[in-house]
Amino acid sequence: MISEFTRTAVPQLVGHELEFSKSQHEEKFHSLHEAESVIREELEELEEQAEVCRKLFEDLHSDTRQDDKDGAVINAKYLAGSAEYAAYEAIQLAAMCLKLVEMAGREDEV
Repeated sequence: MISEFTRTAVPQLVGHELEFSKSQHEEKFHSLHEAESVIREELEELEEQAEVCRKLFEDLHSDTRQDDKDGAVINAKYLAGSAEYAAYEAIQLAAMCLKLVEMAGREDEV
């Protein structure tokens, strides 16, 4: 279960990342193809980080099976850091998807 704070904070973080992207790059994508490419890149980065998390969990699982508390704690620490990085990637992915949605919305207004 996700806390109400997190449920509220994540959309705010996505919105902030979207605004940051627009300030660092262009306000909108140059084309649908560019949008798709950027979104694919963010998805691939998220998938890579999720794979790191999976491998770290496998190590933690192995440590648990061997009753190696110290090893499990170390792997849990690394897994927490990796999961945070995966959250960053997921936020960037969501922001780039919203950037495409905004681009499509502006074109409909013209």
